[in-house]
Amino acid sequence: MKALATIFFSLLVFSFSGNGQTISELINAADKEFESGNFYAAADLYSNALTKNPNLKQVRYQYAEALRMSKDYQKALSIYRKIATDYEEEYPLSRFWHAEMLKYQGDYKRASAAYFKFYKSFRTIDELKYFILKARYEKEVCEMLAIEPVFQEPIGLSLLDTMVNSVYGEFSPFEMDSANLVFSSFRSIQKGEKTIFQSGIFISKEGQDSIKAQMLDTGNLVNGFHYSVSPGLASNEVFITRCPINLEDGFCEIYLSNFNMDSFSELRRLKGGVNMPGSNSRHPFLTRFKDQEVLLFSSDRPGGFGRHDIWYCQRTDSLDFEDCMNAGEIINSIDDEITPFYYPGDTLLYFSSTWHKSYGGFDIFQSSGEFTKWETPSNLGRPINSSYDDLYYNFNTSSRNAYFVSNRPGGLAFENETCCNDIYSYPLPWSANDSLREQQRIIAYQRRIEQNCNSLRLLTPLELYFPNDLPDPKSQDTTTTSNYAGIMEVYLQQQEKYISVYSRGLKRKKKQDAEDEILNLFMDDIEGNWNKLEMFCLLTENLILHDKTIALTIKAYTSPLNSADYNKKLAKRRIASLMNYFATHNNGSLLHNIENGSLRINSIAFGESESSGKISDDLRDKRNSIYSPAAARARKITIEAVEIK
Repeated sequence: MKALATIFFSLLVFSFSGNGQTISELINAADKEFESGNFYAAADLYSNALTKNPNLKQVRYQYAEALRMSKDYQKALSIYRKIATDYEEEYPLSRFWHAEMLKYQGDYKRASAAYFKFYKSFRTIDELKYFILKARYEKEVCEMLAIEPVFQEPIGLSLLDTMVNSVYGEFSPFEMDSANLVFSSFRSIQKGEKTIFQSGIFISKEGQDSIKAQMLDTGNLVNGFHYSVSPGLASNEVFITRCPINLEDGFCEIYLSNFNMDSFSELRRLKGGVNMPGSNSRHPFLTRFKDQEVLLFSSDRPGGFGRHDIWYCQRTDSLDFEDCMNAGEIINSIDDEITPFYYPGDTLLYFSSTWHKSYGGFDIFQSSGEFTKWETPSNLGRPINSSYDDLYYNFNTSSRNAYFVSNRPGGLAFENETCCNDIYSYPLPWSANDSLREQQRIIAYQRRIEQNCNSLRLLTPLELYFPNDLPDPKSQDTTTTSNYAGIMEVYLQQQEKYISVYSRGLKRKKKQDAEDEILNLFMDDIEGNWNKLEMFCLLTENLILHDKTIALTIKAYTSPLNSADYNKKLAKRRIASLMNYFATHNNGSLLHNIENGSLRINSIAFGESESSGKISDDLRDKRNSIYSPAAARARKITIEAVEIK
């Protein structure tokens, strides 16, 4: 798993000069630190080894890995790029991590191209299945983010000052008693004449803004572990996650403790299904649902959908938690989902994920649901989320303060500017009879509508493609019952056939170039624009919901195969299939808008009259008349103009 969730807290920072050590000794020491999870020390040692011999490619790759895991994304980017250029076949993941580092820094256009380059080169290698799936997904996400207008709602976000945050990293903040901020941190502690690094739980008390947060009594916290904390339902109850700093020393487990304003009682390990041997359990959050206490947590145990998933168990006794269930595939993905927080007042689950169309790293998402059924997660948006890691979201309904942690630039850092998490806060916009906040909400609402208008316009012209002679081959009808969604399902399954036919008989570079052309066609044009259609529909529905009237102009084209009369009828069938898609999208929402005049559509069937004269019209030459990119791009519908009133 990424550095964020596994290694917060290998911050046992050593200083290695490398003087007097051989290259072999440096590499062995670096490998040992890497395996234990102390990536900062590992990066230092690998760097020293490369100073002695810069041609050690395996060491250079491990150095990039250590930099990535210690969140030095900028430095890791340049090394991955060099390795991917010189040794791509030996280190295929260097290409993938190069793309990731670009995304983490918000360079979405270049990240999309880099993800595609990795996918194109290694899509057939089974051992890289996870990375191939993620690269294909992220390529589309980054393509959309590259054209998405940047809009940051003015929410009053603030970085907590040095009375709370340090240069080393803070985690799991929450308000105890609606006043006192409790959080965990891994920082330097002065003990006599020695300075040591120690994980601790801190409290910043109400009314003591000018006093540094105090570490609570650590008598029941054993050295060698990192601790994070979350509240229980009783005022004196807290859950504590204990993770070994050395990753080889075991797994993260969840404990229960009693809390007062100065110390914790003895840690008691949870029973039942929460702590599973051989797996990590962390990020607990206790809530109440239908008169039952339910513990949410994240775990990498078997039976999940990806790496770390969100799970939940019912509480049967003080320490017993039974009937542990996975939150399901709507919430969980092939990637990581962590730090759950549930607000029963609105039945809203908040969590962080590296999937679900994140801006980069972990983003915070929300989903409405009641444990057995969830809605599709939505991103909380900027500025809460960034292209870096954003997590541990929670809020207090009494004080109206919301908190999360992030390693975005601009925080406090002992190493590189994105090494460490800091606590951020902002006031929730809930307050009765507060005219200023009401005005702020109105302004924010108007800006969101303006952003959605701009986003809808940026999606056009939107070109939607069709397989040859679909829908309804050889038909003379001008209408169809086919739905564009079903046509796309058929089309996407034909990718390998297109590659085979279009590259048949070619050799070496020409064959590779032909295969690349088809891959670009399917990922960028056919599937890419199909994904954009979903966003187009959602934006249209949202704007109409907010009293906008939208007019579209749709044009349909065919390749030059068949007669002009037939092609015009085929173009009309293609328009009809898109209208059928509109009619069924989101339970018929768009159809209702068409019927009441909120959505007006002007459609024109051109047939082949506008198609390029360079496209073959010889059915015997299927390579060029059907399977070539030029022929495929001629078979399309174009949503060409959008008017919003």
